[in-house]
Amino acid sequence: MVPRHGSLLPSQDPLHRQAEDAVRRLEQGLGREYDDNSARLAASSAYLAKENGLTRIDHVVLSENSKSVRQGENLFVVEGALNDPAHKMAHMKTNDAIAQPVEQSLAQLQSLGETQRQQQSQQQEQQREQSITPPPRMV
Repeated sequence: MVPRHGSLLPSQDPLHRQAEDAVRRLEQGLGREYDDNSARLAASSAYLAKENGLTRIDHVVLSENSKSVRQGENLFVVEGALNDPAHKMAHMKTNDAIAQPVEQSLAQLQSLGETQRQQQSQQQEQQREQSITPPPRMV
């Protein structure tokens, strides 16, 4: 695996790789190079997605200028097509995403992944026990 600019820790999480790819597309669309801010944005996006139950990242987009929000003020991670009303989405302040060090976001991403795996394992164990234990008999 070739280290990517700004990625200090190699991440095995597919969400991080997908976030990096989406941020690269975002930066390219804005005529900018992928840099350290981009790397922080990608790592924060990956954690944001996992924290909100997204299973993949198809797009990372910035808010458009409106009465209540400045252009680029918010960052959105999107699972699904942007024009699909059923897409899943999560958002955060762009400045917060950029302020978070890559290492911290990746550590949070890894920790959340481990917690989710443990919970899933516990649920599977409980289901297994319930299927083995016969229901109580009425007498």
